[in-house]
Amino acid sequence: MNSNPETGYASHGRIAPGRERQDGRMPRQASYVISMGDLVESTGYADPNALHRLFNDVVARANRRFAESIVSPLTITLGDEFQGLSASLRRGFELNHFVRMSLLEQGVSTRLVLGIGAIDTAVNPENAWNMMGEGLSRAREKLNAKMGSNCYRFCFPRQEQLERLLDGIGRSITKTEADWTQTQLEYVAKRLSQPRKPVSVIAAELGISKNSMYKVLRSANADFYVEQLQTITEVLDSEDRRREA
Repeated sequence: MNSNPETGYASHGRIAPGRERQDGRMPRQASYVISMGDLVESTGYADPNALHRLFNDVVARANRRFAESIVSPLTITLGDEFQGLSASLRRGFELNHFVRMSLLEQGVSTRLVLGIGAIDTAVNPENAWNMMGEGLSRAREKLNAKMGSNCYRFCFPRQEQLERLLDGIGRSITKTEADWTQTQLEYVAKRLSQPRKPVSVIAAELGISKNSMYKVLRSANADFYVEQLQTITEVLDSEDRRREA
């Protein structure tokens, strides 16, 4: 894992929080990509200890999988909440999606926020706690906002049109997921986690025919779902390039 606290947007001609400039003036605030989320209705889970182990396992797997793009690793902060910092918006979204899908397969729903904003204190490269800043405060406000069932939320305070656009796609993605059966969820998750593997091979691993696999994916609106994910990642890619210019 990259433990450099200046990784990401702070490295592009900016001074990381908590460091003094040579001319003695206070450094400018650095903007970071923030991932934040919580478990939905975690208090009603039948086995809290099993949920705790599952949550910790998924967070650990996410940190390993996205290690190259993590600035401050995903950290469970209040039992059923987590937060972390990433080097890019696209990778931050992919990390969020990985966490949600991994938990959803086990029957656990999450709300997620992807945002960008200032961190006023020194960035902790080991655990994403003991940090303060407007970016974190705004992301938490968005996480707790009354937005119906939308589980994919975005927080770009100075880009309200972009935020509304992404929130709208997030609601559509949430609705698609909510309509899945457990089998559809399993097959879509398998397909997404192995995009380069032929469908025939994935189907064989699941013990079904290729035609049966395609039938389930069609009934799950998998193509539409993937198009929505791709739209979000393309928009975030463009935003990443704009901020790096």
